[in-house]
Amino acid sequence: IIGWHMNRNHLQLLAKTKLKEVRALLAAKQYSAAYYLSGYIIECSLKACVAKNIERHEVPNKSFINDFYTHDFNKLIKLAELETALENNKKSNIKFAQNWKLSKDWNESSRYFIHSKTNANGLYRAINGRDGVLPWLKKHW
Repeated sequence: IIGWHMNRNHLQLLAKTKLKEVRALLAAKQYSAAYYLSGYIIECSLKACVAKNIERHEVPNKSFINDFYTHDFNKLIKLAELETALENNKKSNIKFAQNWKLSKDWNESSRYFIHSKTNANGLYRAINGRDGVLPWLKKHW
């Protein structure tokens, strides 16, 4: 894409687009792809939260930039400065805590595995359900 650059709005759009794609994959019984893509919904959402905290015209230090390009949700939570909010929400909402626990175990190497319908649907619900990770992240992006 000519002239493309990553920004908060683009990351939010990616998360919303990936959510629609996961729904289509689940409907088509493509469970491994749905599972894998579900993690990118959280990753894009977390990166949108991080981007919200970057001041305009600020040049972040190199370690910050390197950490931003990770797939590690825990590093992204730190960069987004959401550790306390995450812990508080896990303590006050047991269903969210369960959903976070399930979601945080996703990683980019999941593309090398075959995932079941149960796993794919479970991750999708953990992300997008009433007490899901995505609705919580949207409050912070």
